[in-house]
Amino acid sequence: MAVATKPGAGTGHTAADEGPAGRPPALPAWAGLLLALGALLPVALGALLFRDRAPRVRDIALQLAGSRAAAEAVVGGHAGAYLAALRADGWLIAGYGLTLVAAALLGGYMLGPSRRPLALALGGAGLLAACCDLGEDALLRSGLDGPAAGASDAPFAAATALATVKWLLLLPAGAVALGILTVTAARAVRGLGPARAAGGSTRGPPPLRCPAAPDRPPVPAGP
Repeated sequence: MAVATKPGAGTGHTAADEGPAGRPPALPAWAGLLLALGALLPVALGALLFRDRAPRVRDIALQLAGSRAAAEAVVGGHAGAYLAALRADGWLIAGYGLTLVAAALLGGYMLGPSRRPLALALGGAGLLAACCDLGEDALLRSGLDGPAAGASDAPFAAATALATVKWLLLLPAGAVALGILTVTAARAVRGLGPARAAGGSTRGPPPLRCPAAPDRPPVPAGP
C-alpha cells in the first residue's frame, strides 16, 4: 500500500524554516548578529580613515558659512588644512553611505512588506545625503582653491544649501538605521541566549527522532 507523504518530507525543509505569510524565512540568530555588526563596519572604518588624514578644523562652520566673507573668517590663514580635510571627507562619506544602504537592505529583509517602504526611504535618503556631501565638498574646494577662488559668494552659498539638505536627510536616516541595527542585534542576542544557557554552546537543539513504537501485548491463541 502506498504511503502518502507531506510535501518537503525527507528534504530537511520544514514549515518552521519558512517565515509568516509575505515574509522571507527568518535569519539564524548568529547571522542576524553578524549582519548588524558588519553594517557598522564601513562607517567605523571611514571615520577612522577621516580622522587619520584630516587635520582638526571647523568643518561644519565652513559648510554653513554661506558667503565668502564668512568662510574666510572661519578659515583664516589655514586654507591648506581645510582643503586637506575636504579631501579626506570622501572616506567618511563612503563609510556612512555604505552603512545606511546596508541597514536599509537588512531592514527591508527583516521588516516585511508592510514596512519595506521605510527601508527603501532610508537607503534613498542615505544615497542622496552622500551625493549632497560630495557636491558640497567640491564647491568648497572650488571656492577656497579653484577657478572661483576670490570671485564670488556663489560656491559657498550653494555649499551651504547642499549641507542643509544633507543634514536634514542624514540625521533622521541615521536614527532609523541605528534603530534597525539595534533591534536586529537585540533579537539575535536573545536568540543565542537560550542555546548557551541550555547546552553551554551556540549549537541548536538536537534533531528530533521518531519515538519507538510501544510493544504490543501478546495476542492469546485461539481455541
